[in-house]
Amino acid sequence: MFLRNAAKLLSTRYLRTSALSSYPFSKVPLRFFSEEPKKENIDPMSQKMLDEIKSGNEERKSMPGLFYGTAAALIFAMFYLQYILQAPKKQEKKPHVKILGEAKIGGPWSALNKEGNVLTDADFKNSYLVFYFGFTRCPDICPASLQKLSSAINLLKERGVKNVRYLFVSLDVGRDTPELVEKYTKIFHDDIEPLIVREEDLTNFLKTFKLYSRKVLNENDYMLDHTTYMYLFDKGGKFVNVLGANLNYEELANVIQEHIKEIEE
Repeated sequence: MFLRNAAKLLSTRYLRTSALSSYPFSKVPLRFFSEEPKKENIDPMSQKMLDEIKSGNEERKSMPGLFYGTAAALIFAMFYLQYILQAPKKQEKKPHVKILGEAKIGGPWSALNKEGNVLTDADFKNSYLVFYFGFTRCPDICPASLQKLSSAINLLKERGVKNVRYLFVSLDVGRDTPELVEKYTKIFHDDIEPLIVREEDLTNFLKTFKLYSRKVLNENDYMLDHTTYMYLFDKGGKFVNVLGANLNYEELANVIQEHIKEIEE
C-alpha cells in the first residue's frame, strides 16, 4: 500500500514538472512544496529596506481598524472635494442701478473770455462741451486734471473726434483775471479755452452746475476747496454725464468718444 501511494505521488510530481517545463512561454522557476526558496544575494542596504517594509506590513496587520478608517476618510475627502469643484457656481448678483429722471445740471450761464468779453451758453451751441472748474493757484488737483485732459484731447484728435470744445472755468473771482487764466490754460493745451466767472454771477453759476466751492483761509491768503470732476454736455447744451476724477486720460477719452457716438447714432 505504501509503495503504491509513493509511486502515485512520484508520477503526479513528474507529470506536473513535465507539463510546466514543456510550456513554451513559461519562465517561472519551478519549486516543489518541500523545497526552501533560494535566497538571492541582496546588499545590506536593500535587505534593511525590505526588512523595514516587512515590519511596516506587520504593524499594519496589527492595526486594521486604523488603516481602514484612515483610508475611508481619505476617500470621503476626495469625493467631497470633487463634488465641490464640479458643483455649479452661483452667479454673483450685479447691482442693478436704476436712474430716476434726469440730472438737473446746466441751464443759462455766462462768463468772461480771455478778452474780458461776456459769453453765454448760446455762444457754445452746436458743439459738445467738456467743462472743468478750478483756479490758477491750485497747487495739485487742477494741474493734474488739466494735464490729463490735455492727453485725452490729443488722443481724441488722433481718433478723428471733432466738434468738441474744452472749457476751463475759473471760480476764483477775487484773484484770477481773463489774462491770467489764458496764460494758465496754454501751459497745458491750446485747445483748452479759458473762462472766468464774474463775482456777481458766481452764486447762480454754482447752483446751475451743482458745484461746490468755498474759501479755505490760511495765514496770508486762501485756497479754494472745489469740485474736481468734469462735465460733458451735448450740442444742444444738455447735460450728458459726469466725467469722474478717477478716470485716467485714456479712459476719459473713451468715455467722451462713446457718449458722442451714442448721441450721433
